[in-house]
Amino acid sequence: MASDGPPALALISPQGWLSWQVLRGALVHGERGSVGSFWSEFQEIVRLWRGRSPSLCAQSALLLSAQSREREARAELERIPLEQLRRRPMTQGYLGMLAGVAHASSVIGDRVRCAHVYEELLPFAERNAVDVIWFCLGSVSHFLGLLALALDRND
Repeated sequence: MASDGPPALALISPQGWLSWQVLRGALVHGERGSVGSFWSEFQEIVRLWRGRSPSLCAQSALLLSAQSREREARAELERIPLEQLRRRPMTQGYLGMLAGVAHASSVIGDRVRCAHVYEELLPFAERNAVDVIWFCLGSVSHFLGLLALALDRND
């Protein structure tokens, strides 16, 4: 019998499962250029999610931007308080959350968030960013590069 997700996901929280659905849908529809058709499904996932996380706001901002809804994308990104990006002690998924905000901030051109996230990510340049379900988003240095471009930094 086919499953909607890897068997290991049965062991994680409902929030982790929804996170996996958001990530899967965004990646698939982003590659296909069909973000608009995923938008209503994404909104239903958001409705089911109790509370809004910075990662979800960043993903929402990217999906809105991909639909050329820049004003809404910027407003969604602004829902993330800068203080929330500074988690001490670090929790599971912290670098993944920062990577998602870095990506969205650089695409949307939010220089204030770019600068803030750049400083938060800089000590972890040689690490990989993983989200709360341990999905590897790639090297932190990649996201630092996106932020540096958005900030016109060449250091």
